[in-house]
Amino acid sequence: MKNIIKRCGKIEQMSKKKIFDSIQKANDSVKEDVRLTQKQIKRICESVVEFCETLEEPIDTDILEDVI
Repeated sequence: MKNIIKRCGKIEQMSKKKIFDSIQKANDSVKEDVRLTQKQIKRICESVVEFCETLEEPIDTDILEDVI
């Protein structure tokens, strides 16, 4: 799994669960009639992880949030 650079400068291993949870949290904040399904959230999460894996350098947390 790819490394990420936290806002404090610490380098950590990227967590697929944290990415999924952040998408889920954003999804929960919108009206129910426009929410994504769990399957859609999972696909988005997998796409984000795949994209990050193509990068040569660790990804900054702020950039990761933009990707999500």
